Amino acid sequence: MKFFLLKKFSEFLNTQTHFSLKRLNASSFLLETFSKEKHAFVVDLSTPYIGLSKKPPESVLKNTLALDFCLNKFTKNAKILQANIIDNDRILEIKGAKDLAYKSENFILRLEMIPKKANLMILDQEKCVIEAFRFNDRVVKNDILGALPPNIYEHQEEDLGFKGLLDILEKDFLSYQHKELEHKKNQIIKRLNIQKERLKEKLEKLEDPKNLQLEAKELQTQAQLLLTYQHLIHKHESHVVLKDFEDKECAIEIDKSMPLNAFINKKFTLSKKKKQKSQFLHLEEENLKEKIAFKENQINYVKGAQEESVLEMFMPFKNSKIKRPMNGYEVLYYKDFKIGLGKNQKENIKLLQDARANDLWMHVRDIPGSHLIVFCQKNAPKDEVIMELAKMLIKMQKDAFNSYEIDYTQRKFVKIIKGANVIYSKYRTISLKDT
Repeated sequence: MKFFLLKKFSEFLNTQTHFSLKRLNASSFLLETFSKEKHAFVVDLSTPYIGLSKKPPESVLKNTLALDFCLNKFTKNAKILQANIIDNDRILEIKGAKDLAYKSENFILRLEMIPKKANLMILDQEKCVIEAFRFNDRVVKNDILGALPPNIYEHQEEDLGFKGLLDILEKDFLSYQHKELEHKKNQIIKRLNIQKERLKEKLEKLEDPKNLQLEAKELQTQAQLLLTYQHLIHKHESHVVLKDFEDKECAIEIDKSMPLNAFINKKFTLSKKKKQKSQFLHLEEENLKEKIAFKENQINYVKGAQEESVLEMFMPFKNSKIKRPMNGYEVLYYKDFKIGLGKNQKENIKLLQDARANDLWMHVRDIPGSHLIVFCQKNAPKDEVIMELAKMLIKMQKDAFNSYEIDYTQRKFVKIIKGANVIYSKYRTISLKDT
């Protein structure tokens, strides 16, 4: 962030009366200021920069770190006493006061917006470190903050009003937001493409049912011949040539590691398995094709996403130490809700079986396709969450239509007729166009 912008920002803060600060994600924070108007600024320590957001972003983290508790204690609706630039450098200190249980306590919020050294810390009036984003030799908890090397650069100054400042910060935030959105979209699309390619490889490696039937027939013929001529085969023979029922010679290798009877039974069993596999191979092929189409729909949905929060459901599972249970259907997470999505009839049936009475069920009316369950029990999702899930659901459909009607209700009002076919009552409807 340019020095003259940070300096003007400190002057702007002195026109505000109160502020709040909380963490958004691993390295960014939401700084809200209050006076006649409310402003929401995003402070990113990875870049570092400060941007203005018209709509306050939502936190994607459960704030449970020591820094989060400290921010909540000191900076939630705290008074702004004074904001200053320190040592003619990109360091902003906000002196604040917070009314605690029995007294008002003064503190300093220090933002060091120096590239590669960015930091955020809460200090007391004596510059003793209470909490910090990053600790190092200079920043030690419960110790006086160490000095930074003196700034030797001459910062460029520009004449700028508060309106010009806010316009620049808003423009910077939109640019930053777009870059972040595209970066996350590319990451997710790359991962989904890898999953799609793996499914394609499985599809390509599927055996030909005709070849399986021929192999099954050959194994059965060999087993029948061995059974017929068993009395003529010496127990030490590893290779025999027998005439089949059409008087053609048939060469058979014998496994001497097992008795001949066991070897014959093995041939019959293998023949039966290959025959069964050839009969059901089309189902496996159909299942893989459905999964590939589903991945393609997911990729298209991610490509069209306009908000970062929408991508949350396609991000990897947050806690790597906890293994995802094998549900038999697609599982996504959005706004702290577990979402189940069926890709075919089998998965829809399993989804309906797993859902509890108060979970939310959703389906596109009059179109055979995915069922969606929000595993929420009595904690019903907000309307905007339901709307986004409805949009996602129509993107997962196999066939494209101009408009859709999505019905949703609680699982207890959905009755299974046969397979995944259901009737339902006490539902609400969302009408959407596929754009």
